[in-house]
Amino acid sequence: MSVIESEARPPVAAGRRRWRGVAGLGWPSTVCIWFLAAVVLVALLAPLIAPQDPNVADLSAARLSPSAAHLLGTDSTGRDILSRIIYGARLSLLGPLIVVVASVTLGTAIALTSVWVGGRVDAFIARALDVVFAFPSLLLAIMSAALFGAGLVAPIIALAIGFTPYVVRLTRAPALRLRNAPFIAACEVQGLPVRTIWLRHLLRNLAPMTASIATILFGQAMIDLSALSYLGLGVQPPTADWGAMVASGQQDILSGYPQESLSAGLMIVLVIVAVNVLGQRLGDIGEEELR
Repeated sequence: MSVIESEARPPVAAGRRRWRGVAGLGWPSTVCIWFLAAVVLVALLAPLIAPQDPNVADLSAARLSPSAAHLLGTDSTGRDILSRIIYGARLSLLGPLIVVVASVTLGTAIALTSVWVGGRVDAFIARALDVVFAFPSLLLAIMSAALFGAGLVAPIIALAIGFTPYVVRLTRAPALRLRNAPFIAACEVQGLPVRTIWLRHLLRNLAPMTASIATILFGQAMIDLSALSYLGLGVQPPTADWGAMVASGQQDILSGYPQESLSAGLMIVLVIVAVNVLGQRLGDIGEEELR
């Protein structure tokens, strides 16, 4: 290994050392990780652990209070609320995950292209992003649902497009600092391919910051998709979804049966708080890595 290449490797190695062990993130982030892991595990094992079919209605058992047979009670059509919470975790997590993966992947690629090429390409990308910024992501999702019909596909695509400019803006500054760093110049002098520089040095050193952006956007995507389901533009009945459950259980609150709306709303809040706490910690690590 040459001296030039060895000078390019310390930032990556430092990032690798810092990422060893979940406990290094601190106890609040560790608790959030375990909680999110538990929610994901419950969603994956829903057919095995759900006590009842979430879509089977039984009007004779409508609006039952919590009991041994129904730990969270039943809704207005007699469906088991706990089972719907468990199954609802699937779409409530999958939708935001797709939005985040798409927007972070596209946004990071655009940001790296912008800072690497520079010049007119950088200026053109900046102006194009300003145009997209003029349309709020939630408004794009509502418009897409109105044009293409209720469901998840169109809103997910619209939110991914709407979130991409934010990823580019947040990623561009640290990417520009790395682009102008001496070890990147050393890699270019050494003749390393652009793909190798991007994968081995730029993306690895941007990983903590990118992870922080992804977690924060996940919470925002969950809020937007839950709002669409609440308005009837997202997941359609009888499919279980937390946002739709908040809407369907709203009328039962005045009747003294708030468990459906409260349970679904509480799950949304807890997941969003967990990902935001984790995202803040990852952002701090990212800033420390880029100093």
